[in-house]
Amino acid sequence: FRRVLFRSMKKSRFSKEEEIRSLIAIPRRMGKEMVGVRFVNYRQAHHFTGEERATMELFAQQAAVAIHDAQVYERQRRRADMLEAVNEAGQVVTSSLDLTETMALLAEQAWNLVKRETNEALFADIGLVHGDEVEFVSAYPLTEMKRIDQALGSRLDWRRGIDGRHGIMGRVVRTGETQRVVDVRTDP
Repeated sequence: FRRVLFRSMKKSRFSKEEEIRSLIAIPRRMGKEMVGVRFVNYRQAHHFTGEERATMELFAQQAAVAIHDAQVYERQRRRADMLEAVNEAGQVVTSSLDLTETMALLAEQAWNLVKRETNEALFADIGLVHGDEVEFVSAYPLTEMKRIDQALGSRLDWRRGIDGRHGIMGRVVRTGETQRVVDVRTDP
């Protein structure tokens, strides 16, 4: 294994551009979970002693614990932030008894909750089911409501769908189950 690694290093971009001659790569594990790799690089030939290796491995273990703890803390902080946002959204949404205002607040708060987790462009819309029809009642940002109305109208017969296709909304209404679609362009 060492010879294969050494041969591949001779020709690698890493050895040429970074001018690295010797290195030690130490896995950072937390239990069985790999959390990182630590490199110590030398620009001249260096023979690592057993003591150097043991010291670096001990440091790598300590670093793995610190990395793991920081990752756990970050996950917990994000979870706490999300729960706080859900609580705030719940308070905002229940602040009105007017259906139109409540729907607008629901769409905005749904958008805010998702936007908190991602910087990608998105919008949220709400459709209310009335028998065989879905009525589009709110969207956020508000400009999306006009786009939905132009594309679909204010109501859509979910059983007939559009051009015989029932789409994602039709599946949700028909099955009562959440639909997760990574790429709507490839959704059947």
